[in-house]
Amino acid sequence: MTRVLFLHHQQRRHFTEEPGYNEVYRVFEAADMGLHLDGFVYQSILRHLVDMEGMKARLNNEPDDHLNWWVKANDNMVEILDQVLCQYTPDLIVNICSWVGGSLHPAVFTMLRNAGHRFKVVTILFDVGEQYPMTMMLNQIALDHCDRTLLCDDESYFRRLTSRTGPFAKFTNVDRAVFLPLSIDPRLFHPRDEIRIHDIVIFGSSEDRRIGYVEALSKRYGHRFKKLGGYMPEDTFLSFDDYVLAINQSKIIVNTQTREERDQIKGRIKEVLSCGGFLIDQATPNTRRYYGDAPVVLFNDLDDLLAKIDYFLEHEDEREAIAAASHEWMTRRHSPKAYVRALLESVGLESES
Repeated sequence: MTRVLFLHHQQRRHFTEEPGYNEVYRVFEAADMGLHLDGFVYQSILRHLVDMEGMKARLNNEPDDHLNWWVKANDNMVEILDQVLCQYTPDLIVNICSWVGGSLHPAVFTMLRNAGHRFKVVTILFDVGEQYPMTMMLNQIALDHCDRTLLCDDESYFRRLTSRTGPFAKFTNVDRAVFLPLSIDPRLFHPRDEIRIHDIVIFGSSEDRRIGYVEALSKRYGHRFKKLGGYMPEDTFLSFDDYVLAINQSKIIVNTQTREERDQIKGRIKEVLSCGGFLIDQATPNTRRYYGDAPVVLFNDLDDLLAKIDYFLEHEDEREAIAAASHEWMTRRHSPKAYVRALLESVGLESES
């Protein structure tokens, strides 16, 4: 039996709220492919070790050097991870990253292998982009020390990386990069028999460009529009159960990008379509490639969005037909089994079912 160990991050109140847990670990569970799955939450420990390195440096009147603190903290993580690997003896490690100072330094995997452990390792990166030098650095280190680096939300970045274009010219081992959009757990995100009481909804954190769309829709549609969920101070947090319920209770769900420099395949896409919701998504190079022949409705700008909302509010039968076809496309093209098989095959491992 293939043994898989997930190294979980924890930025939010609990690691089970993280995208890495819900879009990676739970997807492996849902695939039900005869794998033995274990997990270890590394980030809270690593953050404590980084803070300790900072305290020691300041006591010694040394200048602040967060990158150096992170490197030293990871040296101390090797002994901890050595004990973890002795306990779980994984064939595959799935290393789920967040920001650089809170992620494992990929060199720890080389150190663990040099200590005698035998495993494959896939590092999963979120929110990549040339405008983030630290993330670029983490990506390069991961390519040098891991069997595969999985890029999940920006195919344009992946294409530039693997062609070694522009800032990637000096990158090495780019053949270890894999583009594999994350999947979803249909045990959590699925259609429910609910009355659709919300006309228009935007889910997610109040960030950058999304704020403008929220303001515009609120002004035009008044009480017919709702902004739900998110992690910013002004947002009202939704549990996963309440989130799935709200998706199923919404007639039209609008998905937007946030920061100007980000063009991402948002997790919201899979969550809404897996629930059978009707989605109007923002058109970008990444979303156009991702959807391909999918029947999802895309908008180009605010005027286009308003026109499409107005149209589909008045054409319920067409809206529901598109939602059903989009749901069928998602379950057929992006199933947990397909995702897990692709990830295992990328490192030369086979599933048992």
